Amino acid sequence: MTTTSLRFDSTGTSNAPVPQPAKRVVRVVALVALVGLFLVSAFTVAPFSMRLFFGFSALAFAASGLYLAIGMRAQRPGSLRFAGPGPLTFRPTLAAQLLLVLAPLLLGIAGIANVLAWSEPNGRGLRFVGTVLYLGVGVLGTLSAVLHTRRPAGLEISPSGLRWRRTFTTAALDWDELAEAEEPGQGSNRLLRLHTRTGTVLKVYPLAFAADPVVVTALISFYLENESQRELLNSPERAIAVFAERAKLRRL
Repeated sequence: MTTTSLRFDSTGTSNAPVPQPAKRVVRVVALVALVGLFLVSAFTVAPFSMRLFFGFSALAFAASGLYLAIGMRAQRPGSLRFAGPGPLTFRPTLAAQLLLVLAPLLLGIAGIANVLAWSEPNGRGLRFVGTVLYLGVGVLGTLSAVLHTRRPAGLEISPSGLRWRRTFTTAALDWDELAEAEEPGQGSNRLLRLHTRTGTVLKVYPLAFAADPVVVTALISFYLENESQRELLNSPERAIAVFAERAKLRRL
């Protein structure tokens, strides 16, 4: 299976305000500072188990930050990354899928190191709540991520409908069941919202399909309204080309 990455000039496809990069810069600086602080502690504190705790914590935070960075980059305006041949499927990179497993696994190992620190003479570490948080997020996060990888990744858009991966299940929605694909907002509201004819709203997080949610929403809306064109979805490049032409999107 091959993957193709395209970018379009998506100006005019959304009425949402352009996001300001200042918040992202602050978050990056804060994450780098946190990872740096933990790395310094990994080489300076005692006992050795606490060094392991700080070291694996730093790696877990770095992996989480890298996962989010890859995901946010994939959501750049006009960015589409899809797999083929077969139905049009927007899919995250292999690196992102591996980091999704690695980050909670490292956090769980850090939690185990913290438990070992308490068992040593004059040992110290996180208190009970912190230990449970580390181990809980680590174990449950790793289990969830592993189960995640056992199902096809991404958002599939086929002639019959939509299919995507949830935490523990796979969701599917036929075209006849879909009433509207709502335009994403900004920040935490930057989600793909699918309104069904029964009134239910299904949310798909952009990190799950690694593409500009505004353009993906417009594409879904186009094929929702043009039933006669849906067979094109079995030929991803052709399906995107026809949509881009109708939506007047210029390829970069």
